[in-house]
Amino acid sequence: MKKLILYTVVFILFLLSSNVMALGIDKTYPLDIIVFYDTKLVPFIKDKFKENISDINLQVKRKLIKTKLNRYEIIDGNTTIIVHIEYVVAMTSMSDDFTHTTIRGQEILFIKNKNTIQDYYPFTEYLIESNINEIEKLLAKEVL
Repeated sequence: MKKLILYTVVFILFLLSSNVMALGIDKTYPLDIIVFYDTKLVPFIKDKFKENISDINLQVKRKLIKTKLNRYEIIDGNTTIIVHIEYVVAMTSMSDDFTHTTIRGQEILFIKNKNTIQDYYPFTEYLIESNINEIEKLLAKEVL
């Protein structure tokens, strides 16, 4: 039985290490940080993108296209994790049906407490691309 558990753990570690790039992680991080990123942070971010932020004057549609674990550190005993996200924003004016589409980026600092998100601080979003032809090319290549 112990051998089976050991083989299972080794197999899971192998799968995690071989799928690290697929998770949007390009550095070596502790396993608990990778698991926390994949099981807590990415679903949290995806849920935030499901929220409707439109109002009566402006219809806003957003689509998350990329997440990436950028960094983690322990500061004053708190584990902080920084995640980079990229997303498409299409804003349509309700008065004249004009639509403006952009790709934006943003970093979010998460504070991890045990196995939960204690708090998060999104930094100011920035423009990555506003040319519609370039956006279509990028969207054809990007996979979350």
